[in-house]
Amino acid sequence: MSLFRIDYLYADGSASTRDEVRPTHRAWLAGLDGSEASGNVKLVAAGPIGSEEAMLIFQAPDSAAVSASLEKDPFAEAGVIDLVTVREWTPATGELAHYA
Repeated sequence: MSLFRIDYLYADGSASTRDEVRPTHRAWLAGLDGSEASGNVKLVAAGPIGSEEAMLIFQAPDSAAVSASLEKDPFAEAGVIDLVTVREWTPATGELAHYA
């Protein structure tokens, strides 16, 4: 299993839609427990960067599993994300290094 850093850039003017969809988005995130039902994707951390971006850290077998999961994100389904970047990440030190 590897760690993946996902960056979201939100669509201009999408703040009110994000506010409406956020409870469903967070429930979806909570379901990413690494089980087969979650596509073997586990949420490690997630949160906003300012008001127009977010970063998520997932543990997953590969980037294809991450991408498949991201398609099911209620934010993606609501069309509030303009850009998604997925990068594999290997922390060398710190609290997340045990995931690598």
